Amino acid sequence: MKLNKYKVDYLREMLDKFYMYPSSALWRSIELNLLSKLDYQQNSSILDLGCGDGYFTTLLLKDRNLKIEAGVDISEKAIYKARKLNEKSRIYKTLVVANAYNLPYKDKSFSTVFSNCSIEHILDLERVLRGVYRVLEDNGRFIFTVPSPYFGKYSYIYSFFEKRRLFKIAKCYMHYVNRKLAHYNCFEPEIWKEHLKVAGLELVVYKYYITPEVAKIFDILELIYTLGIWKFRINAFLMRFSLLLESLGVKFHKELLIKVNYDFLKRYIEVENKSNKNMGAAILLIAEKNSNQALEHRGLI
Repeated sequence: MKLNKYKVDYLREMLDKFYMYPSSALWRSIELNLLSKLDYQQNSSILDLGCGDGYFTTLLLKDRNLKIEAGVDISEKAIYKARKLNEKSRIYKTLVVANAYNLPYKDKSFSTVFSNCSIEHILDLERVLRGVYRVLEDNGRFIFTVPSPYFGKYSYIYSFFEKRRLFKIAKCYMHYVNRKLAHYNCFEPEIWKEHLKVAGLELVVYKYYITPEVAKIFDILELIYTLGIWKFRINAFLMRFSLLLESLGVKFHKELLIKVNYDFLKRYIEVENKSNKNMGAAILLIAEKNSNQALEHRGLI
């Protein structure tokens, strides 16, 4: 499998963390490959909005000698884990429990606000976007990823019912998945452009990712591993099975699961890398504060 320019095998790295959740490993590794292509300036002050446990951004930036000025998340548990991880990586200067609606920073504190798969969960979107505008320096960048409106439509289950002209069932499934995953903001770029404009930000470039083929396998894996079919989840079964084996003196090898999942999923990473179509179940957007020039002319994407 062809690696990114930093020679990091993100799929293997993510499987090491999510070996019981292959759908998450697949999705996150594709995002890491995409986001690794961006230019993060060495002297930039970065706010990681919705940083979670910090693992994703640490993996993204650890080989670039970059520091993140601040990471914020509403979850105390997530920030606790991020602080434990940061004891080794030292990527974050500070990690704070904070609500995205009321960012505890002065105006124009950051040159970049970064947010990976968090903005879609925000109920009061305009309030958060105004907050991003406030803490950004002039010409600062807001880099964020969210599911696209095609997230549900590209799923295997949706396609299954749609092909059989069972459109109502297909739509019900799409709404069920988005509700289950708390997806409130999944818009076309033109809609995002308007939301950003109201907040004083200008959308300057966007790119779809997660091709329909990849989205279908993600949906199948997410359903049987994470969401469950009739309350049966493969990851729960594997966890119990490994504990049973260990109680009998048989060590359950994590590496075996990683290898099986890696050999299966790497083909979908290659499918994603070879795709030149601007379509997908997710979207990367970059906006600027007071921007008059598109980012693609600066070699950022």
